Parts: sequence; structure tokens; C-alpha cells
Amino acid sequence: MPPSRISMDELCSKFHLPSAISNYKFFPVPSKSGTFAPIGVHYVKYTKKDTNAVPVFDAIHCHHGFGASSLSWLPTLPSMVNRLGARVGLSHDMVGFGFTERQKELEWYTTDASARISKEVMLKEAGANGPLQRVALFGHSLGGIGVLKMALKLPKETAKLIVLCSPALGLSGNFEDESSQERASGVWGKFKAKISSIVRRGFVFPVSGYILRRVVG
Repeated sequence: MPPSRISMDELCSKFHLPSAISNYKFFPVPSKSGTFAPIGVHYVKYTKKDTNAVPVFDAIHCHHGFGASSLSWLPTLPSMVNRLGARVGLSHDMVGFGFTERQKELEWYTTDASARISKEVMLKEAGANGPLQRVALFGHSLGGIGVLKMALKLPKETAKLIVLCSPALGLSGNFEDESSQERASGVWGKFKAKISSIVRRGFVFPVSGYILRRVVG
């Protein structure tokens, strides 16, 4: 059973938000099936004080690591925004971490879902005045995977500065797909790759995903 939590309506009130720059809003985020799911996302937002200066970046977005949250970036976010010359700095909580709304479907507890959420947050908070020209993306540990996937989901025309700190790029097979089967040589190699993929997708990922969901939730 999901843990009992404060209601989403109460969480939206300033009294309950965990920081002075916290926000809680519902974003329509595309699912794997192509439908849109409204998800309550907690994120922090810091706006540059000197609004007269020409911004170097339209926005920066920071992805936290495993066991952390957007609040991990609080000590540095204002300084990063001001020193990098960004209009706004953002960081969101992945589903299962911090205050972002928990979901029943396991697909939302992934770095790909985090990338989709962060894209919607950035476009809503920084892209209201037109297409984003330049953005800076920061990722720590597990957040490094989310940053790379977010960069791929943003428009190609948007210039991207990507900074990864101790990125956990090989922990969970996030980039494992059919391409690994294509690289396998011979019938036996393709057979082993297929069996390996079935075991990972049918057993390892669902079981580990369920365990992680219970641990963090």
C-alpha cells in the first residue's frame, strides 16, 4: 500500500513547502504510450536578480542523484544562476524522491520519466517567451543519466552545456536496448542477447524497481 502522505492541496500551500523557492504544480507529462498524465511536481526555482543584463543561458536545470532531491541544490543554485548568467535556475524531484507525487505505474520511477518531467518544467518556466536558445544542464550521480536523456528530448536547435558530476552511467542498464542485440555476432550471440534482455526486462528490472519504490516511498 502506498504510504499515507499529506494531501496535494495542502502541499501547494506555502506553509508546507520545504523551501522559500519551492514550487508545486501539476504538469501534463507524456507517458510511454503517448498519453499525457498530470503529475504533481515539486521543484525549486531561482530567478536571476539582475534582470537588465543579457542572459548567457535561458535556464539551467539540475538533476539530483539517488536518495537526494531538488533541495540538494539549494546551497548552490542561486550562485550558479548569477555566476553563469542564466535567467532562471530549476531543479525537480524525481518520482519517488522528495515531494513529487508518487505514481502507481513503475514507468515513472525511471531516469527517462525524470527527463520527460524536467523537460516540461523547463519549457513551462523558461520557455514562455519563445524557443530556448541556450541551456545548461547539471547532473549528479544517477541524475547524470536524466540529464543526458533530457538533452536528447530538448529541441536540436537549443544549444546545451552539459556538466556531469560522478555520473552513474552504468548502474542499471538504462541504455540497454535492441542495439545490443544488433551488435551480437552469430546465431548463438543473438540468442544469448535475447535471453539476457528477457531476463532483465521480465525479472530484474520489475523486481529491483519494486524494491526501490518501497525503499524510497
